[in-house]
Amino acid sequence: MIVVASTAACTPAPGAAATGPTSPPGNVTARMGGSEDVTAALGPWTLSGTVFTPEALPPTAMRLVRVTPPVPITRARAQWAKHARDGKPPKAAKKTAAHVLASLLYEQAAADPAKKAEPLAEARAVVGALHEAAGAGGADLVSLEMAAALAFAADDAAGAQPFLAELVRRFPNEKATGPARAHVAFAHLRAGQNADAAAAVSGVEPSADAPELAYVIAWVRFRKGDAAGAAAALTLAASAWPDAAYRDPLARDYIVMAARGGVTATDAALVIASLYPDRDLRFQVTYQLARSYQLAGRPAEAAAAIDLALGTAGEQLGATESARLKREAETLRTLAGGKPPVEKEEGDAAAYGQAAKATIDARRQEMQACYEHVLQGQPSLAGPMTLTLEVDPGGTVVGATSAPPEGDEGLAAVARCAVAKTRSWRFPARPGGGVARLQAAFDLAPAK
Repeated sequence: MIVVASTAACTPAPGAAATGPTSPPGNVTARMGGSEDVTAALGPWTLSGTVFTPEALPPTAMRLVRVTPPVPITRARAQWAKHARDGKPPKAAKKTAAHVLASLLYEQAAADPAKKAEPLAEARAVVGALHEAAGAGGADLVSLEMAAALAFAADDAAGAQPFLAELVRRFPNEKATGPARAHVAFAHLRAGQNADAAAAVSGVEPSADAPELAYVIAWVRFRKGDAAGAAAALTLAASAWPDAAYRDPLARDYIVMAARGGVTATDAALVIASLYPDRDLRFQVTYQLARSYQLAGRPAEAAAAIDLALGTAGEQLGATESARLKREAETLRTLAGGKPPVEKEEGDAAAYGQAAKATIDARRQEMQACYEHVLQGQPSLAGPMTLTLEVDPGGTVVGATSAPPEGDEGLAAVARCAVAKTRSWRFPARPGGGVARLQAAFDLAPAK
C-alpha cells in the first residue's frame, strides 16, 4: 500500500503510523530551504524468518572390542549368556563378553544396513542388561559409549541421550566426554532448549582439537545473537571436521554464520576451499555464500563472493553464465555504494512514493537479517514493526525512529538493528525541497 500526501503543514498521511517522533531536533523543512514536504505510508512488507537448525554433528562412533584369537558370533552369544545368568555385578570377564558380542552384532548390522534392525536390537539389549546389572552409577565408560553409539546406529537419537548425559556427568575428564557433551548440547539445540544447551558446554572454549564441541558452541552463540562469535567457533570446527559425510550441512551452517557474523568473503572463501578441494563444488558453495551475504544484507560482500566464485570456476562456466554473474555482482556493488534503484530526481509526490518503495524493496533483506538475528533465540517472535524515516532533498536519511521503540529484546531488538541499517540508505533526490517522511510497515512472522 502506498499513501502519498503533498502538504505544506507536514501533516501525516491517512493511515500512517503516528507513534514516535517524526523529525529530528530542529525544523527540518526550514533547514532544507524547501516549502513542500511529502509523507508516504509504504507497505506492509512481509518478512518470513527462518529459524536455523543444526544438522551437521555426526553420530557417536562405536567403540569396538575384540579378543585374540577372534571368536565367532555364536560362541560370543554363548559366553554372554553364561555371564548374564549369574546375576552378579559385572566384573572384567562379564564386561568383555558383553562388549565383544555387541561389537560383532554392530559389525553385522553395518555389513547389511537393510537388515540392521535385528542385530542392533540384540546388541542394545546386551549392553542395556550390562548397564542394569552395574546398578546406579556403576556402568563403565565403554558400556556407556557403546549404548549411545548403538542407539544412534538404530536411528534413535533420543535413546542415546541418557547414556551420553551419564557419561558426561561421571567421566568429565575423559577424551570421550567431548563428543558426548557435544551431543547432549546438540539434542537441546534441536529441541529449542537453548539455555540447557548453553549449560551443557558452559566453561568450554572452542578448539580445533575438539571440533564437535566447537560446532555446538558456535550454535549456542548463534542462538544468543553472537553471530561473530559463532562464526569464529565454526571456523575452528571446520578446520578439523571429523566426518566428510557431514561436510555439506557443516558448510551450510558456516556460510549462514559467516554472512551474519562479519566475516569477509575472502576469509570465508578460504574456509570453503579447505572443505571443498574440488573446483566445481567450491564454485557452487562460494556462490551460495554470495546468496547468504545477500540475505544477510551485506551486498558488498555478496559481490566479492561472486567474484571469488568466478575465479574458482575459470573458463568452465561458459561466457553466458559468466556474464550474468558479473552483472549480478555489479548490481550488488551499486546497491552497496548507496545509490538508489531509481536514480532520477522525483518531484511529483506520487512518483516519489513509488521511488521510495523501490529503494526499500531493494534493501528489505537487511530488515530480514535483523529479524532473523533475533529470531534464533526467540523462535516464536512475530508482530508488526514500522520505521519512520525522514529523507532530505538529496536523498539522505536524516532521521529514523521505530514502533515499537528500539530496545534489547523481541521486536524492539529487531527495530534497533533495522533503524541502524536504514541510516546508510540513499533515496532518490527531490528537486522541490522539503522533507520526505516515509513510514514503512513490516509484518514479521516465522516461516511455517
